[in-house]
Amino acid sequence: MNLRKPILHMLLKTSGSRIIQNLNEIKRLERFSPERLRDFQSEKLKKIILHAAEKVPYYRKVFFQTGLVENQSVCLEAFKNVPVLTKQILKDQFDSLKSKDADSRKAFRNTSGGSTGSPVAFLQDPYYYDWNVANKIYYKSFVRHEMGERELRLWGAERDIFGHKEKPLVRLKNWFYNRRELNSFRMDETHMAAYADEWNRYKPGWVEGYAQSLFEFAQYVKHKNINVYSPKGIVTTAGTLYEDMKNMIEDVFRCKTYNRYGSREVGDVACNCSEQKGLHLSLWNHYIEILDEKMNHVSYPASGKIYVTTLNNFSMPLIRYEIGDIAVPAKDPECPCGRGTALIEKVEGREMCMFKTRDGKLIPGEFFIHFIGVVFNKGFMKKFQVIQKDYERILIKVMLDDEKEFLCEKPKIETSICEVMNAECRIDWEYVDDILTPPSGKYMYTICEIPA
Repeated sequence: MNLRKPILHMLLKTSGSRIIQNLNEIKRLERFSPERLRDFQSEKLKKIILHAAEKVPYYRKVFFQTGLVENQSVCLEAFKNVPVLTKQILKDQFDSLKSKDADSRKAFRNTSGGSTGSPVAFLQDPYYYDWNVANKIYYKSFVRHEMGERELRLWGAERDIFGHKEKPLVRLKNWFYNRRELNSFRMDETHMAAYADEWNRYKPGWVEGYAQSLFEFAQYVKHKNINVYSPKGIVTTAGTLYEDMKNMIEDVFRCKTYNRYGSREVGDVACNCSEQKGLHLSLWNHYIEILDEKMNHVSYPASGKIYVTTLNNFSMPLIRYEIGDIAVPAKDPECPCGRGTALIEKVEGREMCMFKTRDGKLIPGEFFIHFIGVVFNKGFMKKFQVIQKDYERILIKVMLDDEKEFLCEKPKIETSICEVMNAECRIDWEYVDDILTPPSGKYMYTICEIPA
């Protein structure tokens, strides 16, 4: 019996959170027809545009030049004329992209991990947060997983690298949500053996983790012939889930694998359901465009860049944000599951690469994204790329904004990498003016040159 669910509902409601209200709204909306959902989304898009025109200096100027907003009225036909928001613009125009009422909305600063090679800072607020969390919970309902049921995460945790203990508030939150965490930054055989034991003791109903880490863990379990508990479903994120990876994970853990796509900047954007016909878009949180080089909408089977407009972040609206990923629109926009939400076929643009040590330890690319892009980068790095040249040699290409600040943090970055790779690991730095994207459009922020 799941006693945590009513307790969680009560705690969230008494705290003033709108997570449960938003979740109920999402469940109501998912059964709308595609036409009704598009109308609903259009109204939300108009609302965020009007807010940006009134409260955000950057957009007041941009919209005036495009004719998108006139006399408190939005002409969505002119939306295609709005210039895209790049990561560089977000960095350069940070203050002018901030809504004038951000402080009253209790906005907080967040930072991307730079999964496309260019970490950025941005603002979010409790209103956005409640919609984002509600959407996470909603996607779990695709496998009939409810709040408070056992869940396990194979996730990056910096505390284990530095010997820090989990914060009491995080421990309490994990206890209420009935959640256990295994550190994907520790993926040697000793740790993976312990993870398999913990997995079987805990018997999770739902598992989520980095795509590459879950794939490597599945390979380990299969190689060691370990019989593991089968959850209701596994969701992968933070990387491209290739078909052979998906097949391996499903074969080992004997359950369906779900692919969830999102980012720190915009939250969870899409996830596939049990029909596996594509990824359902969160139309209540985002307006998504998939465009070619001429900024025209593409159709299946062509691929294009993803541009995201956040519909619930009023502290810092991101409008036509070039997130840095590539996607393919759905062949059939409607899913047999009966949900009215639109689909995308797949996301192609995230290339993850596991680094290797001579003794067989595996380190996911997310480690470098998290530590270099989030933990240590305070805005002094524009862009970076990490290349494993050999077992004891790593090359990091970096574009700097502030060399003085970088030199202060550089020893800490090197120490954290050596803690995970090995003490003999040599780290070379190459200062560059740019890091070019290959013709495929897929930025490789980590590259392992050691043969598989």
